[in-house]
Amino acid sequence: MRGYSAIREGRLQRLLLVLSLVLSVASVIHVLSTPPATGYEPSVTSAYSMELFGAVAVSSVLGLFVDATSERKRYWWKFLIPLFVSYLLLFCLPLFRGYALYGRGNSDILFHLGEARTIVNTGFISPDNWYPVIHVLLAVLEQFGIPLEQGRYLVPLLFFGLYLGFVSLYANRVASNSTESIVLIGCALPLLFGRFHLSLHPSVLSFFVAPVFLYLLESYRSGKEQRRFTALSLVFASFVLFFHPITTLLVAVLILAYTVSSRLTRVVRRTTPTTDRRTATVFLFVLVGFSTWYTQFERLGTNLVQFIAPALRTRESAAEAQQAEAMGLKPTELVVQFLELYGSIAVYALLSGLFVVAVTVAVAKRTAKRRDLDAAVQLFAGGGIAIGLVFYFTMSPIRGFRYLILAMTLAVGLLVSRRYGREQRRGFARVGALGVCLVLLVTFLAVGGLYTDHNHLTHSEAAGAEHTIETATGKYDTASYSTSRDIAWYSLGYRTATERDVQPFRGGGPETEPPPSLGYGDDGDRPGDAFETYPQYLFLTEHDRRAPYNGSERAYTESEHARLADDRAANKVYENGETELWLVDPAERQ
Repeated sequence: MRGYSAIREGRLQRLLLVLSLVLSVASVIHVLSTPPATGYEPSVTSAYSMELFGAVAVSSVLGLFVDATSERKRYWWKFLIPLFVSYLLLFCLPLFRGYALYGRGNSDILFHLGEARTIVNTGFISPDNWYPVIHVLLAVLEQFGIPLEQGRYLVPLLFFGLYLGFVSLYANRVASNSTESIVLIGCALPLLFGRFHLSLHPSVLSFFVAPVFLYLLESYRSGKEQRRFTALSLVFASFVLFFHPITTLLVAVLILAYTVSSRLTRVVRRTTPTTDRRTATVFLFVLVGFSTWYTQFERLGTNLVQFIAPALRTRESAAEAQQAEAMGLKPTELVVQFLELYGSIAVYALLSGLFVVAVTVAVAKRTAKRRDLDAAVQLFAGGGIAIGLVFYFTMSPIRGFRYLILAMTLAVGLLVSRRYGREQRRGFARVGALGVCLVLLVTFLAVGGLYTDHNHLTHSEAAGAEHTIETATGKYDTASYSTSRDIAWYSLGYRTATERDVQPFRGGGPETEPPPSLGYGDDGDRPGDAFETYPQYLFLTEHDRRAPYNGSERAYTESEHARLADDRAANKVYENGETELWLVDPAERQ
């Protein structure tokens, strides 16, 4: 019991606080001492050692370990400092590498920064911008001296901080003691949303606000915050309404699921829940607000048609599988890739299954707690939504799982805190320690899926794209393997690029891509043949020569590039080291 006494006296808390700060400082020194990239590199994280991510994971959970196994809750808030430093480092790695931006090609980041640039340049929101919250926030940060390229890293960190804060409020409301509350918060720490933490995508960032509705609903049902429930719920519902349409509907489902769990509680526990009259008011407000606001946008209607018709979309997971098969990845490499992308979610899914079994047994014995029933109902709701979004509407897995991820976070937290509570009297709680180690493991797995390879925009490529936009607009279309019209939206602002009818890169995709292998796939092939009979610009980047393309190792080889240089129909008009602009005119060959 000597070690446990040390915890009670706070000595071990202070020791681990110092250790956490040392790990954070070491991480900062490691990142700052690593020189920026001098040329194209395939991965944002390749320049850093794995020890960096291990240090980030360890420093993130040390505070939780100490506080969850102690009686004096004196130091836990101080561990927010190394946690914030660690996540700030992770989110801003592209800045330290010296990239122009993390996000390229058809990345949604370029579009959203373009919408924000429109607000900065004109002072107005684009007429067809139906979810302006993230764009207005970025524009406001620009006015305070934080450029859009830097704000795009701070905004995701801000919303993840809100997510943790709202989960904390809910945890404090449903937990029976501070230990259970901290365990719940700890289970929300890992970056379970993977690359979407940095995608700047409103569909995920807006969902980080969803836990506040759990807190408000629980406060209302427990007889607290009765007067402020409707006002606060309507304020946050309005915020989400202008943030993203799908999240608005998910919030409606969350409210409905909470109502169902209330009635289930009455059946199991034979208690009378608080009336749902005000809850129904908020639910109707969300639905009416959704139909009133979003039905006025014609572009949204077009997107919804494409979203609802699975035949018009390509299943992302299938495309990834085809690419992996074409590149001949070994089974072990596939396992590693899966763990990086979805390993943390798989761990939470397994534990959530155990939680459902435990709740089912408790329901059969009529001993189930209200909070457990709430989490179980949210799990089933999230599972149904995930199946619909991913397997029918073919949404990418993490975006489709976002509701389920929140529900699994609550389920795992309740499962670990339940087991911890049973073991707490045994001194240094074994199950509690195991739970914190689990959070450490999941945190480490989640960090691996934060960045994807070949997804950053270098300054050279950005400069080459800007030159191409100015050169080619009003002249010829521009073919590119990996650059789309989104780069014009980012450079000029969405509204400006649309009004100027910028032609370079158009929409991307097969209709504007160059022919495979620059048109030299066979001995008799030439780019002029594939480019039909009219002149066209060809925009090539270092990314094309280094990144996988349609199942191949790269878009074209050095020998095929040499043939292009010798082709009479091709004339290089621009080069900056990483990008080239060619004018291909089939008439020159005749």
